[in-house]
Amino acid sequence: MKTIFKKIAAGLVLSSALLPAQAQEFRTSYFMQTSNFRHQMNPALIDAPYVSFPFMGNINVGATGNMGYKNFIYKLEGNPLYDQTTFMSPTVSASDFLGGLHDKNRADIYVNYNLFSVGFRGFKGMNVVELNLRSNTNITLPYELFEFAKTTGAREHYDLSQFGGRSQNYFEFAIGHAHNIGKKVRVGAKAKFLLGAAYFDIGANQFDATLNQDEWKIQTDGQMNLAYFGYTPELGKGVAVDLGVTYKPIENLTISA
Repeated sequence: MKTIFKKIAAGLVLSSALLPAQAQEFRTSYFMQTSNFRHQMNPALIDAPYVSFPFMGNINVGATGNMGYKNFIYKLEGNPLYDQTTFMSPTVSASDFLGGLHDKNRADIYVNYNLFSVGFRGFKGMNVVELNLRSNTNITLPYELFEFAKTTGAREHYDLSQFGGRSQNYFEFAIGHAHNIGKKVRVGAKAKFLLGAAYFDIGANQFDATLNQDEWKIQTDGQMNLAYFGYTPELGKGVAVDLGVTYKPIENLTISA
């Protein structure tokens, strides 16, 4: 039973650690003139016709938090075939692994999946119509969860009550326009209509795990809120507006805001 709990804890830890590896993808493409989706950060950068369909379009994954890839993946010395290992390896000491963590370990994951978009010329400038699925997920994992995964059996009692998570997912329909003002300035604007797709919020007031020779016991007291499109009438709706400008004072230099 201890082995099962240990595998569950390790899997939860690893799944939260691997996503941040892709955090810089969207920010990098923002500076690439050939990227059709730069307008998602600045609507003034709607500058070329294009068409995008599901599975052929754009997906951006970003992450922030106080833990990351290097907290869980370690360099493996002396093996010519495999040069990396996980924190669960006996070659990684508990003190080295746990020393890099916090009482509350946080990961925030953001996903923007373009379902459809088209850019076209018209109205004395460039225009775009797009539909995106966006997701914002926040996870909090307590220090003792990682301690439990790494040192199961060293203690009898673990307090995991700081565990929690929240995910907001919504559809975003946007219409944008950009045009030049003179030779150096370009302005853009985008109107967005938002429709909630799914939401959940989970937290624990009590989450105690006791494992010894006589008993394996888990005591929990928590709550979960769940809503999704088509079932929960009050799931959110909203609107938003993006404004952007670029200024090109000299050749090969563009200032963007």
